[in-house]
Amino acid sequence: MKNNQDDESERFDKDNIDNVENNTGDLSIKQKFYGDLYLGKDWESLISKHTSRYDIWMFLNLYHELNVSQISKYIKQSKSTVSRVLKAMESDGLLVSRRGKIKLGGQERIPPKYYRISEKYRKEEEIERVFMEIPSGAQELHDFLLSEIRNHQSAIYNVIRLVNYLSSSLNHLDDHLEDIEKAKDIYKEFLSGINEPEFNFVFLDKNRFRKFYDLRLEYILKLKKLIMEQELDADSAFVYFDSLLPLKALLKLYKKVI
Repeated sequence: MKNNQDDESERFDKDNIDNVENNTGDLSIKQKFYGDLYLGKDWESLISKHTSRYDIWMFLNLYHELNVSQISKYIKQSKSTVSRVLKAMESDGLLVSRRGKIKLGGQERIPPKYYRISEKYRKEEEIERVFMEIPSGAQELHDFLLSEIRNHQSAIYNVIRLVNYLSSSLNHLDDHLEDIEKAKDIYKEFLSGINEPEFNFVFLDKNRFRKFYDLRLEYILKLKKLIMEQELDADSAFVYFDSLLPLKALLKLYKKVI
C-alpha cells in the first residue's frame, strides 16, 4: 500500500456526513479498496475453474512465491495435479513464474519453477471513503452499476470461501468427538486461544451509524499503519474482514425479489 498520505488526506471530511439529507437515494457510499477482496467478476470466473485454484491463491498471498513441491505440500494434492493447475492459472493471467537456481550440491537437474500472483492482481491503493454521486449518463451509469455488482460479488465469493475453511475445521472436530482426547487436541491447536474464530454482529440506526462511521475510519487508518509496519509472518497469519450492510434496505429489496 502507498505510504505517502499526509494528515490532510487521512482526515475524514465530516462535512460529507453532516450534509447528507435524510433521503440518500441520490448518493452511494463507495469504498475504494483494491485488494484480494475486490478483483472483479473476471477474476472470480477464472479462480473458480478448478477446486484447487483458490487454495493456491491464498497460499501465494501468504508466502508471495512458491514452487510446485511447496504448494503440493500445503494443499495436499499431487505434484502433477498442482503443476497442471499452476500452468493453467499462468495461462489465464492469474500467475507469473520464474526459474529458480539449482542449489550447490543439490540433486535437481532442472531448476524449480516459482509462481507468484500477477501484478495485475496485486494492485493496492490507499483506502478512500467518500460519498459519490450516481452518474447521470446512460453508459457511465451502466459502468458504475456493473462495477458495484462485480466488486460486491467478488467480496461475497471470498468471504464464503474463507468461512468454508472454518466450516471444514468444525466438521473435522465433529468427526473426532468419539475420541475425546483427539478432539481436545484438535480444538486446542486450531480453534481455541489465539486461534479462536471471532464473529461480531452489531445493529445500528442512522444516528449511531454516523458516529460509528467516524470511529471506523479512524480504526481503518490505524489498521493500515499497523499492516505497513512490517512484512507479514506467513506462518502465523490471520485474516480480518468486516462488512457494513444496510439491513433494512436489503430486507425490503429481498421481499421484492422473492
